[in-house]
Amino acid sequence: MTTEPQIDIDELWERVAPDDRGLVPCVVEDVRTRMTLMVAWVSKEALAKTLETGWATFYSRSRQSLWTKGETSGHRQRLVQLRLDCDGDTLMYVVEAHTPVCHEGPDTCFSRRRSGNAWKREPVVVDADASFGVIEALERIIDARASTIGMPEDEGKPSYTRRLIEAGVSKQVAKIREESEELAIALTSETNERVISEGADVLYHLAVALRARKIGFADINRELSRRFGISGIEEKASRGAKSGEEEVDRVEPHP
Repeated sequence: MTTEPQIDIDELWERVAPDDRGLVPCVVEDVRTRMTLMVAWVSKEALAKTLETGWATFYSRSRQSLWTKGETSGHRQRLVQLRLDCDGDTLMYVVEAHTPVCHEGPDTCFSRRRSGNAWKREPVVVDADASFGVIEALERIIDARASTIGMPEDEGKPSYTRRLIEAGVSKQVAKIREESEELAIALTSETNERVISEGADVLYHLAVALRARKIGFADINRELSRRFGISGIEEKASRGAKSGEEEVDRVEPHP
């Protein structure tokens, strides 16, 4: 497991340009959907607590004290990534959110849209699958689980993904072999529903293992695109035959 360097809050805060109250606005974004969830204020102490605990913490101007999102409602926000804008005067917490976010009920505080001269409340619907693709959404969730390593797990909600990442590549590869064998069995003798389920298991475990090599499915997509119009036999020959590999014709991908 890779350990991040010790966080120096003083050094981090030096690069931030707070107002005369020592505060900066902080935009909160959902790691999966990229929806803007809310905006709140952050002080140096709030940022320090966020980085220490992993939970999004802010500064309340009315109470003049720190508050951690969801500490009473349970709708907490696990920090995945911290970002700073180009002017250095606005932060962004990219979080794994436990919805709803808004105290009025919606998943985002930005639930009112201008309608003429009025503000009309309407649900904000973000289809993560359509907007960013199922695979990209999956990769972002895996990153979110990885970011919690070293922090206490949610009570009563252990993460299989986190434990698989912590177990290392050997365990991940073993799971790929296991799930691939189950997929092969399903393809030969089980229903389409089982094939789909086992195929999803293979892709999930592959995504976790690829992350350890800093490889994403976008890299695999580029490689497949490169092969368009190339004979499968020629492409395979260019890589050299593997020992004991059976010669099998491959369906060539064409646009």
